[in-house]
Amino acid sequence: MRQAFAGKNGPGVVIIPAAGDAGPGIADVGTGAHFSSPKAHGEACRRAVEQSPPPALVISMAGIPLQQSPCLPSGSAHGAVTGTAMHWIADAAGLASTGSVFPGYPDHADEAERRAWRGAAARQWKLLLEMRAIELVPGGRFIAALPASPAPCPERTGLYVELIGDMNRLLADWRRAGRIGADTVAAVVVPVWMRTLDEIRAPFEARSGSVGGLELESAELFRLDNPYWDDDPAEFARGYVRGVKAWGEPLLLRAFAREGEDRAPGLLADFLKELEERVAADPGRYRWDYIEALVICRKADDSGRDPHRG
Repeated sequence: MRQAFAGKNGPGVVIIPAAGDAGPGIADVGTGAHFSSPKAHGEACRRAVEQSPPPALVISMAGIPLQQSPCLPSGSAHGAVTGTAMHWIADAAGLASTGSVFPGYPDHADEAERRAWRGAAARQWKLLLEMRAIELVPGGRFIAALPASPAPCPERTGLYVELIGDMNRLLADWRRAGRIGADTVAAVVVPVWMRTLDEIRAPFEARSGSVGGLELESAELFRLDNPYWDDDPAEFARGYVRGVKAWGEPLLLRAFAREGEDRAPGLLADFLKELEERVAADPGRYRWDYIEALVICRKADDSGRDPHRG
């Protein structure tokens, strides 16, 4: 962001956290400083918008739990844009996904388990929309690109569908070979849910088209070319599996630690190596392994209310 807006900083543009920011509420998540709580983020945004003269644009990098509370001051955001984090499910503790690393995917055959995940995903989506509605000024827009599925269970698929199938088969192979136990396999569950367009639209339709004043303008699916694609199969496999390691390493290490803390790093390295080999053997299978939904919402106008109040 700082490179893109080089030379434009000053009263017109504020980018937060600022370079070198540190202290309470700021954490380095491996890609630089991020706000570690909704409260810290809200306070920083408030300081930014209350400058005199106020900036024309505030850009924030917010690595925080979006479902806990509003992250921006009430009625302060004209536009809020998010990438892929809204498919993660916060209240997933204790939910099983027997047979599949990602719940709801074809290998996840237990309908009762899928029903529990659907319920958790629906509750969180409604809550996320309510939080974002509070933050927006009337007329402001919330835009989200989130991993999604073109079909409901049991045909639910989406992001990484081919790769997750490989992970499921690899874990099952290791289990049959006695390399890991059933408890270890069961512990490899990524708390995500790929919503269908019907699930994305549901809270709006249940409330006469509005959630906290937030109205759905459009929701559509699109398929992305794999961003890791390379004509060299080995290079593609390295990059693609490196992406799995970025989001999956802590979860996999915790699961493999059930076989012994000292064995976990080696099991992880072997698992990623074998996964990479499977990807390199048939790279074209993963070329279109990305399905996302683009969701655009607008906060309803209310000329009779103070735009800086909820």
